[in-house]
Amino acid sequence: MDFETAFSHIDAAVFEHCDRHLSSPEATLLKGTWQGMTYEQMAQTSEYSLNYLMRDIGPKFWKLLSAILGEEVSKTNLRVVLQQQASLPSDSLPSMTGKRDQGHIPPTDKDPDGWEPQRQGQTISGPVGGEIPTVASLYGYGAELSQLQQWVVEAGCRLIAVQGLPGMGKTALVSTWVHQVQDRFDVVIWRSLSQAPPLSKLLADLLQILSPQSNGDRSQLSQLMIGLQQTRCCLILDDVDAIFQPLQLYGQLRPGYEGYSEFFQRMGDTAHQSCLLMLGLEPPRDLMRWADTPATVRSLSLSGIEDAAACTLLQAAGLTPTDALLPLARQYQGHPAALMLAAKLIRTVFNGNVAEFLNRKTTLFGALRDLLASTLRRLSEIEKEVLYRLAIERNPLSFSDLETHLYPPVPEAELIEVLASLKQRSLLHTTDVEGQSVFALQPLMLESVTHQLVAQIQGPSPMDTPVPPVETVLDLTSTSPSPVHLTPWLQDQSEPEWQSLVALLGNRAKLSLRLRSISHLRQADAVKRFKPLHLGKPDTSEILGLVVAIAPAADEKIGIRIQVQPLGERSTLPSHLRLSLINEAGETLRTVQSRQQDSFMQLPYFRGKPQEQFSIRLDLNQDSLTETFLI
Repeated sequence: MDFETAFSHIDAAVFEHCDRHLSSPEATLLKGTWQGMTYEQMAQTSEYSLNYLMRDIGPKFWKLLSAILGEEVSKTNLRVVLQQQASLPSDSLPSMTGKRDQGHIPPTDKDPDGWEPQRQGQTISGPVGGEIPTVASLYGYGAELSQLQQWVVEAGCRLIAVQGLPGMGKTALVSTWVHQVQDRFDVVIWRSLSQAPPLSKLLADLLQILSPQSNGDRSQLSQLMIGLQQTRCCLILDDVDAIFQPLQLYGQLRPGYEGYSEFFQRMGDTAHQSCLLMLGLEPPRDLMRWADTPATVRSLSLSGIEDAAACTLLQAAGLTPTDALLPLARQYQGHPAALMLAAKLIRTVFNGNVAEFLNRKTTLFGALRDLLASTLRRLSEIEKEVLYRLAIERNPLSFSDLETHLYPPVPEAELIEVLASLKQRSLLHTTDVEGQSVFALQPLMLESVTHQLVAQIQGPSPMDTPVPPVETVLDLTSTSPSPVHLTPWLQDQSEPEWQSLVALLGNRAKLSLRLRSISHLRQADAVKRFKPLHLGKPDTSEILGLVVAIAPAADEKIGIRIQVQPLGERSTLPSHLRLSLINEAGETLRTVQSRQQDSFMQLPYFRGKPQEQFSIRLDLNQDSLTETFLI
């Protein structure tokens, strides 16, 4: 017996005896048990706490299954009991007929494309055999619950986009609201679009519920609208981002999914007594055009729960109430999933000591980084450039500032569209300073964007050389008299003294300065290394970082960029420092000189063929230093 068969078997049994399907925590418990996971492992891979799964849900679930299956069931013998019952004659098993036969299709009856439509009486569940998603508790969002109530129940709103970053609590909010108001609807239907079903498949599933005797002379959409006029239905479409095109500005439908635009439009501007809620990162691009009056189409953006609710969530997650809970809540801007993940990390690593975790100043970590990265992967290249520039500057920028700093330049009209798209995706924070709008990243997204930018800049690290922090490499020997071979760098082979840029970027106090100076070295196939150098006598020497980036270029040549940065305590280069490029014949091809307050200097981009040799010379007053390279 595989897990899907076991899930279908248990879900149908629970539905017959309890008039409901497996709840989300019960499904988590069942799947984890089937996979041999401990309660702790289940808690680490789900949104539920260890205490909740082991002491609340677990005992009730095993007692329920024991009563339904007619013998003692526990976490240790579940698979054995099901295997034994599967081998018995069908008339000796607990009855699995009845309400299941009224229309529920078990998860094993899949559509060839992998989408699983389901039907079950009056309240219709999501795509994996459970009920409408159930959460143990909803922390905060009281005002948002009231807003949904007013829009749908009182004002008759037909179409609502509920949007926010992943983990912001969209599903939890709408699930809680639906459970509160479901008696006001004839039918509640919850569907996930995570598998991006074609519109025809979604409509066919909905018609099976709302208009099983539909007229074949009408289109599916027309039949559905008649059903929504005759039946008061609450339709929730979760994971709506799956039908939008990635790497474009927000809310643009994927090729082949244009029919969804007409579906959404008719939901918004056709008179009916039902409502559609769409849950995702972003709304459809034409959302507000689909309203026949301003009150029929709305958008609700979630930006985090209030401080008090966040502290309550942290206490429920097992953190001891201390004065540090409020700073932790504010560090994550009330982002529910971020708070839960941070609480789990603090319990595991710091024994629940919130203050100790805050002292580490590590906002972003593995699970949370992965959660936020899914959003950044959807963005267009120009959207990423705007976010990178905000991450580099670390401070809010005005529209004019962004126009000035973006390279290559972006036309004003296009930049306005880009900023609107980022706002719709909940990635920008806008404030007014002296009558001028300024744009910034929320601290959590600032860390996520910075991490991605740093990863692009530093490039692949040497596979066999540990990267020391920059502070440990300042006591250096003189430069090597033999040429530095560059081509092996492309195969992750470089001399130990040439380090990955991760060491150069490791100083958080100078991160903004470093990002600004080397952000243009983000070429995907480029290998970047730097080497600390002493220029001058030991007691008065300047400590400089020589940055070299190489990448394959046209005509079998290697493209090269050379840059010099200050190291040690200095944040600017000494004035009148000269950087020269010299060919193999000893001819100086180009020289650049630092000015006062320069934080870096660089040579123009140049190319060379394998086995060609060149040198880089640094001159300051009477001191000189030369590095020779062989391509």
